[in-house]
Amino acid sequence: MTKPSASGKQVAGVPKDRIFRLDEKDNFWQMGDTGPCGPCSEIFYDFGPEAAEPGRAHEQFPLDGGGRFVEIWNLVFMQFNRDASGAMTPLPHPSIDTGMGLERIAAVLQGKLSNYDCDLLLPIRRTRRRTLRR
Repeated sequence: MTKPSASGKQVAGVPKDRIFRLDEKDNFWQMGDTGPCGPCSEIFYDFGPEAAEPGRAHEQFPLDGGGRFVEIWNLVFMQFNRDASGAMTPLPHPSIDTGMGLERIAAVLQGKLSNYDCDLLLPIRRTRRRTLRR
């Protein structure tokens, strides 16, 4: 893991100690062994020590923290096509793919440690519970 460049530290007013550059294993997306691929960026939310598994409350990111850190958004910068030999060539039309988990954002905004406890999924769980009791 390395720290990002100075320009990366100034994005959106995020303190520099909250921005991490991870290796290709963690920050490079590809669908399979061949095809479109590129670097990615992920946004994690820290639910705090109370969300961690016992004994893992003080782990710092990028360690897992036992459920403390949850990915809520990602961006994939599709820049290359990887062929069967592993060689990557630039795509003629690079693009950005982005994804955010609605249920994850809802849980964060509602202060819920589990997606299943947010107001999007809780009614479904209650209905299922009532239905299964019959």
